[in-house]
Amino acid sequence: MKLEKNLIDLAKAIIDKVNPDTILLISENEKEYKILKEKFSLPIILATTNKKLSKRLKNSVMLLAKNPSLRARVKNALALAFQKTLVNIGESVLCLDIDKDFISITILEVSKEILENRMLEFVKKENINPKVFEAVLEIALEIGREGREGRQIGTAFLVGDSKKVLESSRQIILNPFRGHKKKERLVTNPNLKETIKEFAQLEGVFVIDNDGIIRAAGRFLNVDTSSIDIPRGLGTRHAVVAAMTALSKAIGITVSQSGGIVRVFHKGKIIFTIDPKRKIFLSS
Repeated sequence: MKLEKNLIDLAKAIIDKVNPDTILLISENEKEYKILKEKFSLPIILATTNKKLSKRLKNSVMLLAKNPSLRARVKNALALAFQKTLVNIGESVLCLDIDKDFISITILEVSKEILENRMLEFVKKENINPKVFEAVLEIALEIGREGREGRQIGTAFLVGDSKKVLESSRQIILNPFRGHKKKERLVTNPNLKETIKEFAQLEGVFVIDNDGIIRAAGRFLNVDTSSIDIPRGLGTRHAVVAAMTALSKAIGITVSQSGGIVRVFHKGKIIFTIDPKRKIFLSS
């Protein structure tokens, strides 16, 4: 109750003084969203890692994971809100970030610089559709969080530069995606998600092109890992994916069988690591 009163008092004091155009609330709790909605007439956007809540509320954006940096969290949420035309350049935004009993406050003006999503800069650099990368990352996070058929599984995806990846790999099993129409192999197709999760139990990696078409599953990577420098304790799956991203323009995403941790690789290095169960970035 005290948190709710503090939230209202803080928001009212700032709104009276600054007169923002929009309130951005970063929270996992619908209750705080409803409180602000009842008390203030301003547009309110909820940024949350709660997928069901995000789908239910119209003015909301889905965070795949929470960055430990407040600045990064706010910038990521604003970039997603801008994509959905919930905020516009030049508008002032009151950002309220609630983490358990802590409320963090940021006031800013939406600008091109703030909307730059550095997390996706390397994706665009390799001419990979960001929506394709986000779709693959979301699937990897769900596999890491849920496992499959009651057990934790490990898998890997290579996105982009599929010609080079296919030239440097071979099939372990018959390719289950071969012969299907392109539209039936789009990783952004939500109806394909469960099929991908099922095939994730197979040995080998998924190969996906820049536009999101799955070219193959169950692929063995023929790469030299001797020059790859990754943390000790990571297995062969991580090493070969890292090596392939060094050899090609592909971006690699791995799911660890022990713990479900998701790692993203580019140019032979780990770009960031996410704990899907806690929905937080471990490094970025």
